[in-house]
Amino acid sequence: MEFETEEFPRSLTEDILKYLEQQDYLCAEDDGLADNDQEYLHNVRHMIEQLIEKIASRAEYLEAYNAKLREHNQYPLFNLKELIPNFEIDDDLYNKLTFRETLVVGSFTSCPTSQLPTVVGGLCLDVQSAKGKNPPLRQQSGLSQSVVELITNLVADKRIGKKSLSDHELDKFIINLKPRYERTNCKFLVHLSSEFDVDGHQAGSRITAWVDRNFHTLEEKRQEFIIIDGEVNEKMLYVGIQPRRYYVKHAHTTTQLEDKKYYKMEDVSKMVCEGSNFLLMRYLAITRYVGQFELTTLYINGDICRNLYKCSGVEKGIVNDQKLDLCKIQRTIIEQCGIVHYSTTILTLHGQIVKQEWASCNYILQVNPLAYIHNEKPIGNEHLLLQHVWEKDMQLMSKFLDCKTEYTMDIKTYLADHPELKSMMADYIQQTIFMKPEDILDFTIAHFKRFCQCNDD
Repeated sequence: MEFETEEFPRSLTEDILKYLEQQDYLCAEDDGLADNDQEYLHNVRHMIEQLIEKIASRAEYLEAYNAKLREHNQYPLFNLKELIPNFEIDDDLYNKLTFRETLVVGSFTSCPTSQLPTVVGGLCLDVQSAKGKNPPLRQQSGLSQSVVELITNLVADKRIGKKSLSDHELDKFIINLKPRYERTNCKFLVHLSSEFDVDGHQAGSRITAWVDRNFHTLEEKRQEFIIIDGEVNEKMLYVGIQPRRYYVKHAHTTTQLEDKKYYKMEDVSKMVCEGSNFLLMRYLAITRYVGQFELTTLYINGDICRNLYKCSGVEKGIVNDQKLDLCKIQRTIIEQCGIVHYSTTILTLHGQIVKQEWASCNYILQVNPLAYIHNEKPIGNEHLLLQHVWEKDMQLMSKFLDCKTEYTMDIKTYLADHPELKSMMADYIQQTIFMKPEDILDFTIAHFKRFCQCNDD
């Protein structure tokens, strides 16, 4: 941003002088100042102009320094605009990315001959909007308390609608600072939790990630565990961003391994961890992206892997008897040792995962078969519309009718064996109508407490 060193400081100078006059630090020019007072006022004006000029020059130097950083590619993290044309997350898209969804974990191992997986667990993925803290205010030793108060008053005046000569310059500041404010303050909190059965043993995973608006991983903790004979076999990976590097810690409870390492920014400048991966796939589905690109990621052991995405565009599909437009994303992870992992994820155009499966894996993630999938943003809790499903299940319908008949007969038999209950209820209703109590709950408790054998307690 370029500062106008003539008009902008001049308007602020007049505002500062006016403020000092109001605080009785200076006398107004029309109050008949003496020659020495005129010289004093001139010196004050000159000092203020020099002060504002230094502030403007410092801002120009900062902007020039940032331009040099961009020129030498010293902004370490990736820019998705170089990979995805017209990449941008406005407020509307930001809200579309934040929702909660639940999936079931299916297995083919229990029924090898069946084409449908058996449900052995569940998964919950929750993406929440979060506000990052603003950087602390840096105190300028060259600014006097009066100037600080003046700036505070200028901000207050602008809030209540007062205009000043520097409004245009302030508007320029706001226009230029708003995108940076949104990037640094609007972030995502990603939490994933799953539990499922593996050959009779409890297993699961946890992911908690802090991701910024450009899908950069600021911090993430990932856990994978399985409990065998009461012993927990857990793998843990922690990733945290630090100045010009990433801190990575990997731990394994069985081998008592604890490995710590640092990655330079140039080595992981295109890194997308698992938390930001789910956000990225939601973005690709919502924006209907078609194409392919490559990033990097970290395996559970902390090693850097190649991370390739391929999106084939919108396809027609049927999910739980509902016709929907779907998006298929193919992901390929290549480890340093050469092992390749393939996954295919099917999402709705609102970013909700319908199915995810990995090659050569007997487990699959899919939406609940009883859930009703809306052609809109997920509401967070899957509605299992049993009134449209259970009547088709003859066994469930038969059990319902049997239970209904049984409970009806029990109630009729009890009332027939206890005729005093009918008289008791009739007396209660009559007393309620006659007394018209203000607190019906206390009245009811007091009325029926008389019939309790332990009312003395």
